[in-house]
Amino acid sequence: MKVFITRQIPETGLQLLRDAGISYTEHTEKRNLTPEELIAGCQGHDALLSVGGNKLNAEFLGACRHLKVIALMSAGYDNLDVGTAHMLNIPVGNTPGVLSNATADTAFLLMLAVSRKAFHMHKTIEKENGDSLTLRPTWA
Repeated sequence: MKVFITRQIPETGLQLLRDAGISYTEHTEKRNLTPEELIAGCQGHDALLSVGGNKLNAEFLGACRHLKVIALMSAGYDNLDVGTAHMLNIPVGNTPGVLSNATADTAFLLMLAVSRKAFHMHKTIEKENGDSLTLRPTWA
C-alpha cells in the first residue's frame, strides 16, 4: 500500500507506517495543496492522509475514485463530501475526540478570565502604561 500525506506529520506516525511496511509520499510544505496538486499527488497512491484544510469535494473524489481509504487528521468531516465518498465506496476515518480536552481547557480558561475581568484589566493596565507594558522578572 502507498499513502499520500498532505503535510508533514510527526516522525512517530511515519515510523508506524514504515514498521507496517507501508510506503508513503509526504508533502512537506506548510500550506494546503491546490485542488490540482492534491489530485496529482494522489495518483499512484492507494490511500490519502489529509492533514489541514484540503477540500475533498465531489470533483476530487471523482478524480481519485481509485483510493481505497481516506484518513482525516481532524475531528470532523467538514472538508469532505461524505456522501460522494460513500457512493464511491471509499471508507473514511477521522480522529474524533482528539480536541476534547483542549476545548474543555480553553472553555474553562475563558470562563475564568471573564469572571475575573482579566481582559478588561489587561486593557486598563496597557492604557495606564502607555500601551508599552514590559514585564521584567524581579531578579533582573
